Amino acid sequence: MRLFLFVLVLSFAGPVFADRAGDDLKAFFDLHASVFDALSMRYTPDEPLGSGGTGSPAKKGKKYKQIDEVVVQQAPTTLVFTGTSSWANMKATVINFHTHFVGKIETDAPAEKWILKEDATRNEVDSGSLNDAYNFVFDHPGEFKPGYSLTLMIYKDGLQYPSLLTLH
Repeated sequence: MRLFLFVLVLSFAGPVFADRAGDDLKAFFDLHASVFDALSMRYTPDEPLGSGGTGSPAKKGKKYKQIDEVVVQQAPTTLVFTGTSSWANMKATVINFHTHFVGKIETDAPAEKWILKEDATRNEVDSGSLNDAYNFVFDHPGEFKPGYSLTLMIYKDGLQYPSLLTLH
C-alpha cells in the first residue's frame, strides 16, 4: 500500500514539475524508471499493472509475487588433514562454506605446484603453480565432500617430487 501511495504522489507531482520545467512527462518518467520497474516486479505477468478494483489483492487471488524468501546458510565447517611423505610433512586445513571451500596448506619443504583431484574419477578439478611456497591458500567452487586428494610437487635437491595428501 505504501508503494501505491508513493507512485500516486509521484504521478500527481509529475505534471507540476513538468510544467515548471517546460518539459513533457517523458523526462519525469525516465528519471523515475527504476521505481516503476521495481513496482512492476511485484505483479504477476498475467495481471495488468493498472488493475485496481474493489477489494484487497488477497481477496482477489494471486496478484502479488511472493518476495519474502528465507535463505538459511549453513555455518562453515573446518576439517584438518595431515600427511607425511619421504620429502615433506603436510597439513591441510579445509574450510567448507558449502558453496565453495578454501584450502590452507602448510609444508615443511617448498612446494612448486599443487593438483586437486577427485578420487572416484581421478579427474583433475583444480591446480596451481607456486614459487617455493611453504604455505599457500586456494579457493575452489562447490561444496567440499570427502573424496579429494591433493598432490603437492615438493622441491628438494633441485628436483620436484610428488607428495600425496588424501582429504578423506
